[in-house]
Amino acid sequence: MPARIADKFKAQGLEVWMFMENVPSPQELNAVILASTRRERSSALAAIGGEGWSLARLTRRAACVDS
Repeated sequence: MPARIADKFKAQGLEVWMFMENVPSPQELNAVILASTRRERSSALAAIGGEGWSLARLTRRAACVDS
């Protein structure tokens, strides 16, 4: 399910990140999706998540092209 949500943000040209909680139970999955119009620093986002969360960049924001 998180991938489908991320695809919708990606289609709008946003940078998409996902935090996944590190839980010992395989029957539980907690995820937070962040969609941003700007470039985010992975180190800053990892600090927000802390030790209990893993961070993954799902898409990069498309570069602006001047015509």
